[in-house]
Amino acid sequence: MKKLLVISNHPVERWTEEQKRDWDDIVYLPFPQIDPEASQQDVQDIAYSLITKIVDITGWKLVYLQDMDGLLMKQVVCQDNGWYVSVQGEFSLCFEIYRYFAVYGNRFVFPTTKREAIEEVVDGKSIKKSVFRFVKWRNLDEPEANPKISPEVKNKIEEGKRQRAKYISVVIDI
Repeated sequence: MKKLLVISNHPVERWTEEQKRDWDDIVYLPFPQIDPEASQQDVQDIAYSLITKIVDITGWKLVYLQDMDGLLMKQVVCQDNGWYVSVQGEFSLCFEIYRYFAVYGNRFVFPTTKREAIEEVVDGKSIKKSVFRFVKWRNLDEPEANPKISPEVKNKIEEGKRQRAKYISVVIDI
């Protein structure tokens, strides 16, 4: 069963059937409003709040990892339990969320769209509208499944996975 947790400003009720087709279950959380005056610490706090919701909904684990220098960092361990996550919104918050998935990979998917520009002339003024048409879901955790990726890039991906494995020395459940 494929399940999708969506954190965005695009409610699922407005999606096309094509966007929903690949998912057996979709859970929607509205993307929080981020004050442009917020500090990076404020953004990190909001990210952590969302991470705890992601973990609660998906059943994944939030753990502390200790690197080779003894520094502890929080990371999410994604189990292959059918869940995927799509996070779209303010960039600094998305970045902070993605950082929690840096070591153990991720289960992120992103909708891809085709932009169609439509120009109309109204009262002698040119008005340009953009219409976005859904194309597919892109899964960033499976780049090796993409036949267009060169062997050199595939080797770099595998080397990155090996480096991540070396990075971890201790895992502590939170």
